[in-house]
Amino acid sequence: MNQKYVALVTGANRGIGYSIAKQLIAAGIDVIGTYYTNEAEAQAAKTALSTDTAKLRMLKLDISDYTTFATFTA
Repeated sequence: MNQKYVALVTGANRGIGYSIAKQLIAAGIDVIGTYYTNEAEAQAAKTALSTDTAKLRMLKLDISDYTTFATFTA
């Protein structure tokens, strides 16, 4: 049986988070990435990194505000 892995990467729209997401996707692992304010940058990362074998899904999340977690997990 084939097993598909999914990773959660905060700040996947730039910097270290983007690099981590890039490496995981290159290894065939789907990534749920978070971003805080820049939706256009998040969509650009999704377009740049998603492949036929692994996808990047970007979700807005403010990790400093616990009330946003309910929306994130919905």
